[in-house]
Amino acid sequence: MKVLTIISLAAVFITIANALRPGYYDKRSSIRVYIYSKLNSCSSLSGTARNFCGSSVSTPTFGLKQKEKLITSITSIYNTIHNQSNATCAYYFKKIKCDLTFPQCSSDGKILTYRNISSVCAQFRDQCSNTSLVPSECRFGRPSNLDSVYNLTDCVKPTSLHNHGPDCPAAPRDLTIPRWLFDERSLYFTILIHLPSTLKTNGVPNSCIKSVLQYGCHEVPFCSADRTELLSAGTIRSCQQALKCVPLSSQGLVNSSIRCSEFADASAATTTVSTNIGYTAETSSATTMNLDKMLLAIITLFCVIIFI
Repeated sequence: MKVLTIISLAAVFITIANALRPGYYDKRSSIRVYIYSKLNSCSSLSGTARNFCGSSVSTPTFGLKQKEKLITSITSIYNTIHNQSNATCAYYFKKIKCDLTFPQCSSDGKILTYRNISSVCAQFRDQCSNTSLVPSECRFGRPSNLDSVYNLTDCVKPTSLHNHGPDCPAAPRDLTIPRWLFDERSLYFTILIHLPSTLKTNGVPNSCIKSVLQYGCHEVPFCSADRTELLSAGTIRSCQQALKCVPLSSQGLVNSSIRCSEFADASAATTTVSTNIGYTAETSSATTMNLDKMLLAIITLFCVIIFI
C-alpha cells in the first residue's frame, strides 16, 4: 500500500511540476482558438466603401474592415483623376480598385470570383495618359486574362504563411487555410522578412520582439477540421496589447507588417482544436488548457493525503 501511495504522490507532483515548467504549454495537444466566422461567410460593404464601390458587393467577411479602410484612403485619388482627366478615367480607376479589393461572392455563398482587370487597365493606359496615377494593380495584378474563381470552402496546406523566415515556428502539420486567401496573400500581403532584425537594431527589447512575432507569425486564420469555420489565433484586443511595447519610432514598421484587425473580435466564441491543425498567439490559452490538468492533480493529491 505504501508503494502505491508513493507512486501516486510522485505522479501528482510530476504533473504539477510539468504544468508550471516554462515551455511545457508549447507541447500541449490541444489549444483554445477563436471562431472568426463561417468559412464561407460573406458581407456587404459599409460606409464610404459602400458609397464608393456600390451596395451590391458581397465579399468575404475576413479582412473586410482593413479593405474598407484602404478604399476610404484612395477616394481623394479618385477625385484627383476626375479633375485631371475625366469621368471615364475616374470610373476605370474605381472599377479596378473595387473589383480587385472586393472579390465577389456568389448569391449562394459557395463561389468567390476575382474579376479580371486586364482590359480595364489597358483602357486606362490608352485613354488616360494625361494622369500619372496609374493604379498599382495594373502593374502587379493577376497575370491571367481570365477571372479567378474559388470554392469558398476549399482549404489547402500552405507552402508558407509569412516572410519572417526562421524567426517563426514551422506551421502545424495538418494546418490548412482557404485557398483564395492563400493566393491573395501571396500577391498582395508582404510581411517584412527583416522585421525582427530591424527591431533589434532599433533597440527594441527581445521580450517585445518575441511578443510582436507571437502575433506576426500567427495572423493568418485557418480552417477548422470539418471545413466549416474560419479560426483565429487571437483577438484584435490581445494583438493591440501585445504591440504596445513597441517604441513610437518603430510602430509604423510594425503596423505595416502586422494587422491586428485581421484577428477575431474580443467577443468571438472560442473552440478547442488539435495543435496539429492550428496555432494560438495567446499564451493565456495555453495556461487555461493546462490549469485544468493541474487542478485535477491537486484534487488527486488531496484525496491521497486523506486516504493516508
